[in-house]
Parts: sequence; structure tokens; C-alpha cells
Amino acid sequence: MIRRGLAILVILIALANTADATAYESRDVDNKQNENGFDEYFQEYFTYNSMMEAFGHLEANHPEIVKVYDLTATIDENRKGIPSETWDGHKVWAVKVSDGVDREPDYYSDPSEPVILLMGAHHGNEWTSFEVSLYYLFYLAENYGKPPTDNDNDGQVNEDTVDGVDNDGDGEVDEDEIEGRVTWLVDNREIWIVPMQNPDGVVADTRKNGRDTVPGLYGENVPTSGVNTNRNYPYMWGSPYDPQTGQTMDTPNPQASEYRGPKDGYDDDGDSWIREEYRPGIFRWINDPNNVDEDPVNGRDDDNDGNIDEDPDGGLSEPETLAISNLVELLDWNNDDKTDVITAISYHCFGEMILYPWGFDSEPTPNDGLFQYLGNEMSESNGYEVIQGVDLYPTSGDLDDWLYGSHNIMVYTFELGNDDDGYKVEEANIINISMMILPSQLYLTEMAPMIEVARERYIDSLDISLPMINHTQKKRITNSDFTYTVDVEVSNIENLEKGSIYLYYKVGESAEWKKMPMKERDSNHYRATIPRQSGGNHVYYYFEAKANYIEAVSQDGIIYVFSPKYGQHDPYSYFVDISLGDTFGAIAAMVMMMAFIFGIIYTGLGKSLKMAIDAEKRKSRA
Repeated sequence: MIRRGLAILVILIALANTADATAYESRDVDNKQNENGFDEYFQEYFTYNSMMEAFGHLEANHPEIVKVYDLTATIDENRKGIPSETWDGHKVWAVKVSDGVDREPDYYSDPSEPVILLMGAHHGNEWTSFEVSLYYLFYLAENYGKPPTDNDNDGQVNEDTVDGVDNDGDGEVDEDEIEGRVTWLVDNREIWIVPMQNPDGVVADTRKNGRDTVPGLYGENVPTSGVNTNRNYPYMWGSPYDPQTGQTMDTPNPQASEYRGPKDGYDDDGDSWIREEYRPGIFRWINDPNNVDEDPVNGRDDDNDGNIDEDPDGGLSEPETLAISNLVELLDWNNDDKTDVITAISYHCFGEMILYPWGFDSEPTPNDGLFQYLGNEMSESNGYEVIQGVDLYPTSGDLDDWLYGSHNIMVYTFELGNDDDGYKVEEANIINISMMILPSQLYLTEMAPMIEVARERYIDSLDISLPMINHTQKKRITNSDFTYTVDVEVSNIENLEKGSIYLYYKVGESAEWKKMPMKERDSNHYRATIPRQSGGNHVYYYFEAKANYIEAVSQDGIIYVFSPKYGQHDPYSYFVDISLGDTFGAIAAMVMMMAFIFGIIYTGLGKSLKMAIDAEKRKSRA
């Protein structure tokens, strides 16, 4: 009996000493080395066909967040003789990554989610550009929904997120991503990725597309024929810049590598037919060639009819560029003639540079300060030089100028790799360069709503005062007999929508989140109480609030803020201890148990002493 009581005491003491450690293991943690499970796909360059196979793999394994679209199917075959596939019979494929890809409106964007667009391989011989695009696609799909993981096998979880910084000070960078961050991004953003904008050029390994611009030469001298699709967008198409040559780095010469495509030559606004009175009271319709291409895409009403950019003089003559144009315009969920695309990146090679508009003019854009700020933020993780596009060389009709000039999209061109890398980094370095660019992709994706606010207000940074929810978790373990009180302090309280701060909690991984309002204690402190729970459970919680002063890109015009930063995908947690943990109840229970055990011991000793006395008495009587 004495031994049994001592054994119970030892067990109870051991449980009391390890209760806190048990509480900290609030999630299942896999001890993995720092590598992505999909890296096997990037040991060699993709081809057009292997890319389509990869799309099938991702769509089959992640149907809830990945959907593949044929952009060339959006082309009207009768439009100016442009085929609904590329000149060599390929498709321009786009992949949409977002939660609930099948919800309405199915094909296009979700009204509550900012849209990000990434493109590779405008120039088909720049292979690194589509590898980086595909890597981001795999990264999002394969990390979605993963639990917190110790990717660098150092006993810590999510301590070195992908941002180009050595957050845990061990000399290695970006080795332990916050998996909840990826899930949060996919659930709150809509990411469109077009890895091979120019599949003809990729297949032929040439800069231009497959249009037979020089009959008889295409096939014999591939670089001679074709159109440079990054000179074929309508904004300032064919605009002269250089005062000495009168040319930008594009040309009307069909044999040149910078050939911008043919002139439009169509009466897009239907005003070239004029009703003329050629005899008194007798009229006829005549075609006036001066009214063709008279309102080019430049942001002005050149024909003074009250409409802007309605009769372009060139651009979008190719299925590749028309497919992109259709996508951008169709990403307009409420048909207000304003695309939902906020940020975009076009990948090229080479030079280790980040370019921003304008490319056709040395004058700064109205958002020049913001372009520089975002560019510098992204360059922190890769060391790339941030410059205005024209400073590399002047271009017209390129993607960046059109996306910004016609659609107000904050867009960048990344010139990937250095001079030694050229158009194709060594296959052994595909993963390295993709990881180097990954922080920039994640940054633009995450900051998209704030970028839109800053662009519309002509603010030169993202230093915008959102309300911030500050919470310090006081304990990670509680008693099943007690409730759990949480307090927060809100900074920038003046920008908090009154009554908008809520606590969300759930008991167990698979439970539904419950929502409760937080009560205001004073001007910037709030409190809520989670009801007591049964012992042995893990409880997860996070906070949500709304900013009341920013017209953001969301369904109700409000930006949401969370604590922790990624809300339900990286929540706080605590453990409800069945052994009463380190609370007063645990101490009381321990005292009672010890008293019980010592009682047993004392009773046993008393009986032994009484037996000894009785034995002595018997001896004396004898």
C-alpha cells in the first residue's frame, strides 16, 4: 500500500512538471528538412507539353484551388483575322489559384478578392521566366492547407518565413515558411499565372512568335520571322521617343527582332463612313480613310468625339497579346470597365533588374514614388536594381505601359539572372533563382489591397495607419474548471470601425469557428472570455477588426486586419489540462493527494507501532 501511494505521488509530480510542455504542442509538427516536396519538377526545364501535364497534376490534386483556362478560346476568330490559337497551333494557358475556384462568377474574378497577374515567356527564348512563374504556382498549390511544419528541423515552427531575411539568425534565409500564410493568401487573393505567354517562341526557342511575317523564311530562319509580343500592346504603340532616331526599341521592320506587328488599319469606332450630300437633297456614304486609326491608345480623345482610345493604330494583332487583353478586361466582376487586377509581374531575362513604367517616355508616372517604394521593397530580398523601364532602353507597345497606362495596374518587369546566366540559368540553379524571386511574388500578392489604396491616393509608400490588434498570450494552459480571458490593445484606434472587433475561437482542429464580439474596457482595450472547455482539448483563437476609412478592393469596401497576421490559418492556441495544470486547483488537488498518501503511511506506521507495543506487553506478562 505504501509503495502504491508513493508511485502515484511520483506520477502526479511528473505530470505537473510536464503540463506546460504538453500545452505548447498545440499542433502536429512534422520534422522535415528545408526543401519543397515539388522540387523534383524543377530539376530540368519544362517544355510546353510537360507544362500541360503539370497543370493536369495540379488541377487533379488541388481541384478546390487550381483551375486551368485556355485564354486563346476567348478570341473571336473573325476579329481582324486573328486565330483562336497561336499561329503554330498552340494555346495560351492561364492558371487561376484561389479558394473556391468554381464559385460564381466562375470564369472570372471573385468580387471580394484582389487579383494578381504573373506572366512569363513573352520572349520564347527566355526560359528562366516561365520556370519562375511555374515555381510560384507549385509553391502556392502544394503548401495550401499544410499544418505548421518545422521545415528546417531546428525544433521551432514557422520562425523563418520567406521574406529574404534570416529571421532566426542561423545564417540561412527563408527556410521555415509560415504555412498558414500561403493558405491565407490563396483564401484572400485571386492569383492568375500565365507561364508561357508566347508558346510558339518557347517551342521554337526564339524571341518572337510564330506569325509568318516573312513568307518563305519562317522555318529556315526562325528569328527572322514573327512578332515581338512585348511590343504589340496598344498603349503608345509605335510611339517615337529617341530625338535622334525617332524610334524606340521597336520597329515596323518584319524581319527585326523588335518587330511590333502590323498597323491596325480597322475602323474600330465606325466613324470612317461619312454621309455626304453630293447633290441638293441627295446623299451618299463615302469612306474617309482619315477616320481610320485616328484615336490611338494613349489616354487622350484624339478625334474629339468624347471617347478615349477607341480606334487604335496598332497592337493586339497577335493571338498571344489579344488573349492577355481579353483576360485583363474580363477580370471585371461588376462590369464597371475597371479591371480587378491590382498588381502584375512580367518575367524576362536577364540583368538582375526590376523595371517599372514608363518604357516609352522618361517622364515619371503619377505613381512614380510608389513604384520606386515597392520596387525597393522587393529588391531587398534579391539585390536587383530598381529603375524606370526607359532607363534600360526605350520601348513602346510593351506590356507594362499598357497595363498601367490603360488599366492603372501597378506592374513590374523582372529581368532575371545576371549576364552569365543569360536567357537560361543552369538547370541546377532553377530552384535557387525561383526561391530568390519568391519573396517578391508573395509580397505583391499580400500587399495588393494596400497598394491599390496607395495608388488611388497617390501615396508614395504603404505606411498607411491601419488599426493594429496587439495581443500578448499570458498562458498556454488552463484548467477545465475555468474560463479563458483574452485582452487586446488596439493601436491607431481612430481608424477602427466601431464595434467591429471580434474574437473567433474553436475547440479542436476540425471544429467550426465561433464568433463573439469583444467588449470595450476603455478607449483602446478590449476583452472577451472563452467558455470553459473539457480537459484534454486544444483551443484555437484569433481576432478580426475592420478599418473604417479606407476604400479598399473588397466586397464591402473595407480592409480587414487580423491578429495573428494570418488569422485562422496561424491562430493562437492553448491547452485545457485534465490534470488541472499549474492552477490553484492543481495545487489543492496535489495537497489533498499528498495528505491522503501520508495518511496511508501514517496509518501503516501506527499499526506497526501498536503491534510492537502489544508484543512487549505479552512478553512482560509472560
